[in-house]
Amino acid sequence: MIKRLSPLLCTILLSGCIIHVDSNAQVPHKELTRSLSLASNNLNQINIENSAGNIIVSGHSDVDDITVTANIITFENRSYTFTLEQSGDEANLIAKHDPHVGVLWYPNKSPKIDIEVQVPSKLLVAVEDGSGAMAISNVKGVSIDDSSGHITLNKISGKVQITDGSGAITINDIKGHLSIDDDSGDIKINAVSGNIEIEDGSGDIDIENGAEVSIEDNSGDITIKHVTGSIKLDDGSGEINVDGAQTLNVSDDSGDIKVKNIDGNVDIIDGSGSIWVNRIQGHVVIEDSSGDINVSDSQQLEIKDDSSGEVNVSNVRKVIEFD
Repeated sequence: MIKRLSPLLCTILLSGCIIHVDSNAQVPHKELTRSLSLASNNLNQINIENSAGNIIVSGHSDVDDITVTANIITFENRSYTFTLEQSGDEANLIAKHDPHVGVLWYPNKSPKIDIEVQVPSKLLVAVEDGSGAMAISNVKGVSIDDSSGHITLNKISGKVQITDGSGAITINDIKGHLSIDDDSGDIKINAVSGNIEIEDGSGDIDIENGAEVSIEDNSGDITIKHVTGSIKLDDGSGEINVDGAQTLNVSDDSGDIKVKNIDGNVDIIDGSGSIWVNRIQGHVVIEDSSGDINVSDSQQLEIKDDSSGEVNVSNVRKVIEFD
């Protein structure tokens, strides 16, 4: 079940030079509610285009039509498009204000269109969004191209692909592969049965219960728990915590690394920061520039390079000496 998102407290939208400021001038605005519907016969996908406003999409196994309710804030000097049409096996929903050339000043409220969409759960959902929060649940698959705003996904039965500018991303219960290309904002992921690929600029990443994981990250802490496959991390800065995986490969510039409960091998190349490794069934290979190294309860340890910092080893069956 999906919860209704609260409206944004304040929105500044730069699109065709719109500026939202406090002002003594009272520009009259209109608040409208409009609805559209479309039969979903022979449809496989719905495409949603929204420039500013919150988006809620919920899938239902017992509905046959696509229904849309829009809450519109607009002004006498602005026009908008709100349409729902079929094109082949796809439905196209457009809910956005039309471009405006010049500078417009709006006190208190800016133009936006919040939409709530109900669709059959068999549909794929593709969203192109400017700004505003987004929540999608119980559909076949999701593709998102978003500039800013919090993204929440829940109970998606297929593949998910996200390109995001800024804003937090929260994902739960995905039955397919997950791909995220994100500039900034925290990412929280739980229960993905497919592979997870993330390219991230900044922000913390938290993953629990997944298959294979591949992350290329510039900055921010990374926490991964209970992964059944391999993990590959290419990290700039930030702390790394891994608990449970088949194998682990880490290339890290700076930040502490904590690893435990790996069924296979662990390879770590580290610039700076302390390293803790515990309960590894395979071989541990570490190449470290600076920082302490702590390894315990593991099968084999090889330290290829350790420029500075203490090395503490306990209950390791075989240790390969380094120069």
